[in-house]
Amino acid sequence: MVSASQTLCTPAGYKLLDYPRTSRTGGGTGVLFRDNLTVTKGDATELRSFEYSEWHIKSETDQVYLIIIYRTPYSAAHPVTTHAFFDEFSVFLESVVFCSSHLLITGYFDIHIDVVGDADAIRQHELLKSTGLKQHVTVPTHIREHT
Repeated sequence: MVSASQTLCTPAGYKLLDYPRTSRTGGGTGVLFRDNLTVTKGDATELRSFEYSEWHIKSETDQVYLIIIYRTPYSAAHPVTTHAFFDEFSVFLESVVFCSSHLLITGYFDIHIDVVGDADAIRQHELLKSTGLKQHVTVPTHIREHT
């Protein structure tokens, strides 16, 4: 069922699908897309260090396997380290990198990959390289000018 707020924030010519969180209120992941595309939901799960949703997107000529990631930042309420995230995320990547369509992974990782010498940034780059993936975003996306 589509909520009134979802309807209000969906521009004409677009559709919005989401996976709301089941373990707590608020949040979740979703995809906003042109209505000439066919988008179907895949799996969605909340792991210890991140949550994700999978989407299968088809156009007239191509298809994309989209994965949206949300890594909850470390806090007193969520004391899960980036080390735990990398352990879980590397296992997850092993299960998805050999898909037959184009693979696009996007989302919020809370890792400043632009900080030279940062251990988490280095590990993220190494993980992408070891799985044959490429970081496409190279410009700041963070309020403090980080990528």
